[in-house]
Amino acid sequence: MNHCGACDAVCSTEAVLMSTAVSCVESQCIATGCDSSSHLYGNACESDSVEHCGDHNTNCTTSLTNATNVKCENKKCKATSCNTSVSYLYNDKCELNSPQHCGNHDTKCDSNSVPSSSKQSCVNGHCIATECQNTYHLYNNQCEYNDNAHCGSHNNACPTGSNCDATSGQCLCEPNYHPTASGCEADTELNCGGAGLACNATTVPNSLSSQCVDGVCIALTCNDDSHLFNNACEPNTIENCGAHGKRCDEQIPYGNGLACVSGNCTATSCDAGYYLHNGQCFANDNENCGGHNKACSTDYVCHATTGTCQCADSHKTSCVEGSTTRCVDTTSDPLHCGTCGHTCDEG
Repeated sequence: MNHCGACDAVCSTEAVLMSTAVSCVESQCIATGCDSSSHLYGNACESDSVEHCGDHNTNCTTSLTNATNVKCENKKCKATSCNTSVSYLYNDKCELNSPQHCGNHDTKCDSNSVPSSSKQSCVNGHCIATECQNTYHLYNNQCEYNDNAHCGSHNNACPTGSNCDATSGQCLCEPNYHPTASGCEADTELNCGGAGLACNATTVPNSLSSQCVDGVCIALTCNDDSHLFNNACEPNTIENCGAHGKRCDEQIPYGNGLACVSGNCTATSCDAGYYLHNGQCFANDNENCGGHNKACSTDYVCHATTGTCQCADSHKTSCVEGSTTRCVDTTSDPLHCGTCGHTCDEG
């Protein structure tokens, strides 16, 4: 080692820069070990650098993907900054952004990092919403709540007479308003529940008057052939005469030929034992026997079934005398001897 290639040519670490060990090989003093700031290359020690880090062939610029600045430290390539649009610095390397690690290793894209979102993505190292939870909409990559100022989308304000339905993200008309091409219009009798939908006898059949309530035309009064029921005019029938459920067979239980006229039940005839008066059926009695005010005279009673006046004394006979009738005993009455109209002097 003291005569390497020539007498007194000492082969030492001083002779080979940055070396920590040397050897004389084929008359040449070569490095066999290098200090911490260099590496062996071509029998010498080459300084570590970004272009040659740890060995001659390791280039930090090309070996560290997505790094924008690099350094060589302790013979290892290390990133000092990264292309933030696709990666972030982690453990001296550039780790690719993903929904699980977005912008840094510990940031996960979820509903916590992007409030009220249902789906997320990592873009340029930032978590953004791609879909929002119910009652929210997308705005500036975040989720904005549906309200009257921003209904379904940012700055989509609900017009007068409407409120935002947060679930659907649509402006819905308030009670007593209806939708039009330009917004919501107040209900009136001429525009009830919709433009041009007037409350009248066409929209409320059989009505004489009607009004608009909660966007629906309802009847106030009805014509003679119908009656109010459930805010409408129900036609009169013998099952519903003048009111819903008012049955004529219950109103006139002994009547026949029943009909409903102007909301009143009428009959055209009555069962035996009853007489007809003003379309109604009444039980025969002494004051009204077979008809209204057809009273039975003294000594007579009304036969309820036939509706005729008969002698109260069953032993007597009803005989005509002029314009009246009288109950007589044909066994003793000289004007009606044995039979009506036979006088005793007739032999």
